[in-house]
Amino acid sequence: MTSPHPATGGDAEPITPVRTPPTPKEEPQEEESPPPLLAGRFGPPPLQTPRQTFAHHSMFRRFWRVNREEPELLVYAAGVCNSAGSDSSRAACGWLFNAHVARFCFRLENSGPTGNIYPQTKERAELRAAIHALTIRQWAGEGWRNVVIATDSKHVVNGVTGQISTWLQWDWQDPSRGMDEDWDLWAFLLDVIRRLFLDGVRVSFWLIPRGWNAQARELAQMATEAPDVEAFVVQKYLR
Repeated sequence: MTSPHPATGGDAEPITPVRTPPTPKEEPQEEESPPPLLAGRFGPPPLQTPRQTFAHHSMFRRFWRVNREEPELLVYAAGVCNSAGSDSSRAACGWLFNAHVARFCFRLENSGPTGNIYPQTKERAELRAAIHALTIRQWAGEGWRNVVIATDSKHVVNGVTGQISTWLQWDWQDPSRGMDEDWDLWAFLLDVIRRLFLDGVRVSFWLIPRGWNAQARELAQMATEAPDVEAFVVQKYLR
């Protein structure tokens, strides 16, 4: 801002004010949509299986929907736990988005994102599979705008698309049961979904019958034989 002209005195010539043209009004900019509080629930066409809804691309054999303005990718994810509830329980995760190449399976880590130790459970393995699938690849950089996680876990789908809002209001506590035992993974998953949204990728979840998720479950079952893994590994592909 310029300083005002000093007052003139005596015989000084009066200062003629300069008329400046009005500043053109700037067009209002569209506000960036805030990250979603919850993930969306995928609504498939009636009576269609995932493989009918998401066609195989002939070159890459990925599950994706054709004839769409926004490329949409399907990921199958599952978690299993052998000897659940015992000291020898072994949980593992599996997921795939390519019928022949992109298949991942691994043991559920003993520690969570916060570094605390947690029991090996099927529920934690299911959540971890979804987290791993969303963070292991640069989905935005590969051109995907929608990623659909198909899982047979009601725990995951109902939680991330609805129940999680109540836990947030109660600081990750269930009003009837106290602190949710998997709150660390829920919080991490929600953060991943929000970060992907900022990168231009929307995440939704599709609850499918157990039989439709056989490949992902088989991958997870294979990984239960792997050695224990202590540390939770965080991928670096999100901003």
